[in-house]
Amino acid sequence: MAEISVIVPIYKVENYLPRALDSILSQTFQDFEVILVDDGSPDNCPKILDEYAKKDKRFLVIHQTNQGPSMARNNGFQKATGKYIYFFDSDDVMHPQLLEIAHDFATQYDADMVSFEFRKIKTAEPKINLVDKKKIKHIVCNQPLYLGTKKRGKRISFNVWSELYKREIIKDLSFIPQIRIEDYPFTFSLLAKHPKAVILNQELYFYRINPTSLSNQNVNPKQIEDYRVGIDFIYDIYKAPHLKKELSFLKRTFIPTILREQLKKCDKATGENKERMLSLFSKELKDLDKKGLIGLRGNQLKKYFIYKKLIKKEI
Repeated sequence: MAEISVIVPIYKVENYLPRALDSILSQTFQDFEVILVDDGSPDNCPKILDEYAKKDKRFLVIHQTNQGPSMARNNGFQKATGKYIYFFDSDDVMHPQLLEIAHDFATQYDADMVSFEFRKIKTAEPKINLVDKKKIKHIVCNQPLYLGTKKRGKRISFNVWSELYKREIIKDLSFIPQIRIEDYPFTFSLLAKHPKAVILNQELYFYRINPTSLSNQNVNPKQIEDYRVGIDFIYDIYKAPHLKKELSFLKRTFIPTILREQLKKCDKATGENKERMLSLFSKELKDLDKKGLIGLRGNQLKKYFIYKKLIKKEI
């Protein structure tokens, strides 16, 4: 049984995969296992994974038919044995002290999660400097949901690769299958539990801007549908009476952010795609408005009136 299980979904990233796996091997913290889930990748990724597994017994490879990143993570989690869980994306790079620093803070404060900063990169090799752990500024709290905005200084990220989780706190959670915007529903289902969190003001992750990744795909109606699935999932959790205050906070902060992202994608679309996406977005807005989740507060005035216009639009 390893102390940390690193779970990695892999699909069509052969140009980035070796660097990503090398960044795991270069970790200063060594008590880990790596669950590599080949999600039916049609390129050389399966071969690369098998080669790494032969070199290091801590690497376990799962080959499966393509099921999407959610199921890849879910299936990897089922195989994980670690006390702590870390989800890593296969086209990015870990700081060599990521696991060590996150684990140190997790154990020091007996935290359910440790959140850290990340940096976007375009270069093949990011500039990495070692960190003095004693100088890392941090916050410890039991309501990390309210640190989800930059306005409050420190913040958590809604990406699962910017957090180390205690296994116990996420053992009953899973990623929603068949959607490609799967991080934030998972994150908010965890935040509803009011986990004890340590928020680090330190970059420990390097997010590669990969034009071929699923997150950078061309706009399409499925993206609007996926956003709605995620919002409905979150609403079903936060509509509970004891989470009334949290739902009100999400209405003012998170939901406006998601709506802006969807409107941006609709604006980028053309032709039939645009018409279909606006129709789906309009239906979503009508439903959110009935639930009392569309308000002026938190939304930019111009966008608020756009939403209201779409709500009134006949479909």
